[in-house]
Amino acid sequence: MEIYLFIIDVFFGIAYVFLLIWLFRNWRLTPNLNPSDFDQIPFKTRLSVVIAARNEDKNIKSCIESVLSQNYPSELMEVLVVDDQSEDDTPEILEDIKDPRLKVMRLGVYKKTTIQGSKKKAIAYGVIHAQGDLIITTDADCIAGSQWVSTIVRYYETYPAPLLILPVEIVGSSSFLSLFQKLDSMSTFFIQKTAHDAGFFQLGSAANLAFEKKVYLESDPYGDNMQIASGDDLFLIKKVNQLYKKQTVVLKSTDAIVQTSSVQTLSEFISQRLRWSSKVKKAGTLSLMVVSCFVWCSKFFTFLSPAYFYIVQNMQFFWASIALLVLHLIADFMVLYESTGFFKKRKYLWYFLPMEIMYFVYLFTIGLLSWIPFQLEWKDRKINV
Repeated sequence: MEIYLFIIDVFFGIAYVFLLIWLFRNWRLTPNLNPSDFDQIPFKTRLSVVIAARNEDKNIKSCIESVLSQNYPSELMEVLVVDDQSEDDTPEILEDIKDPRLKVMRLGVYKKTTIQGSKKKAIAYGVIHAQGDLIITTDADCIAGSQWVSTIVRYYETYPAPLLILPVEIVGSSSFLSLFQKLDSMSTFFIQKTAHDAGFFQLGSAANLAFEKKVYLESDPYGDNMQIASGDDLFLIKKVNQLYKKQTVVLKSTDAIVQTSSVQTLSEFISQRLRWSSKVKKAGTLSLMVVSCFVWCSKFFTFLSPAYFYIVQNMQFFWASIALLVLHLIADFMVLYESTGFFKKRKYLWYFLPMEIMYFVYLFTIGLLSWIPFQLEWKDRKINV
């Protein structure tokens, strides 16, 4: 029994380390792109920024102001906000923003939930009515830097791609939960970039995506899954990749980052992560599921094997499993070292060990709970995950 467990531990431990070394190498081979890397010729792309909003009266003004403050020709840009039947002051706040580039649309009846709304319907409505050839989506609680649009368009005009996956950074308080979310968002982008370039899977967030309108219409991303509340981003990425294999891009540029705030309570965090894991189940590819299960198993065996071998007093296997755990931690530290460097937040590396322990607990717990049917509340609506 013990020898078999040790063989499994060795397999997952070594395979995990080699996987991260390969991804680390791919990350290092890709430079961080800056607007100055491209020819500064006049922009020519008409674009539309599409934002789906529901009950975002605390965030919507800052979000829209950051988008309207872009360093991009105003005649080539429009901002479409689709209000998904907000029941707070979001509609009134939007009406007070006076800018000819801003267009506000609503789903259903004003402040009455008369349809089974979802973010997918809001995004689809905005894209269909958009005048731009290039669509950029973000969330109503995100803030973009002034070079956000110009960086995306510079890359798109130099290297045309049907879809661009862009970085999202979580910001917020200095609480332990918030710090965990910050580090998790940074390492997530590392995985998005390196796994995409390695051909494993495509993963991204609608909080920061860019795609051609014609590609959206051709792929019809929500045609067969509108009844599923989540997955607006993964279904789109999956459908586009099926039509345009190996042509999507993950843009590694700090100027293309959007920032969003961390959730503040543990219950909100668990609810959010269960929704995210639900997206993977319903919209993820087989390769994404396989890699996710592999990482879960690697964490499980690598972290628990030393405890088991110590309990049964097999000290030879105990010290060998400790060595595998150390290698595992070094590999994870390499990932965080690179990702925090990209986001210019290497000061967070001081929290590596406690965050690594929390990540094991988080991954183990959410991994198990994600297979249990739940009904959660999101934006004052009940959704099934």
